Amino acid sequence: MSKYQIGEIGFKTKTEAVNYTRNILKNNLGRIITKNDKLFNYLLCMVEMHTDRDEKVGAGIDSFIIKLNNYNNIALYINRIDNTKIDISWKYVCQFKPRNSNHNLISALRNSINYQICEYRSKNSDKLICELCQSKNNIHIDHIIHFQKIREDFINSTRLTIPEKFDDCPNTHQAVFKYKDLEFRKQWAKYHKENATLRPLCRDCNLSRPKYKHIKTI
Repeated sequence: MSKYQIGEIGFKTKTEAVNYTRNILKNNLGRIITKNDKLFNYLLCMVEMHTDRDEKVGAGIDSFIIKLNNYNNIALYINRIDNTKIDISWKYVCQFKPRNSNHNLISALRNSINYQICEYRSKNSDKLICELCQSKNNIHIDHIIHFQKIREDFINSTRLTIPEKFDDCPNTHQAVFKYKDLEFRKQWAKYHKENATLRPLCRDCNLSRPKYKHIKTI
């Protein structure tokens, strides 16, 4: 296997990965890449490698858009299945940064409560306006109390064994809990339902929100 790998394609250097990816994106500029397109799997593998994969995938990937951004550079965007869109830096992926060791657990936790996010969006479909700037464009469903805080509190309070191995969702390719961890998933979903307060935010307000900072206790 090559030193650097994106899907089935191997590269000797990071520069080689950047040049290869730039060329295929340039050759498909202006296109929407759906699941039936050969390029889709390569782009999906890039998303899988991103250290912020869960944020990028959201409710799941429907397709990709390749177009020029405001700086006239080739940009890659994800069309999610909930009709939201987010950019993903293909150059960042080609830096091959390592994932956090908790990546799969976080992915499975998010995947387990996606139905609650979808329910909120559906029940409030006529009120999806950004609470901060009143925009109606590209609305995300945000946690007022950071999702990371809710997740952290649950992990610290549960008496169940924290799962270490996961299955792969065939549709979104996110990590999901194994059947043997069904009780853990149910308790987590119940905890999230009782402790999360959701709100609509536009993409810009959501992504510019200050990040959650873990406070260590003695």
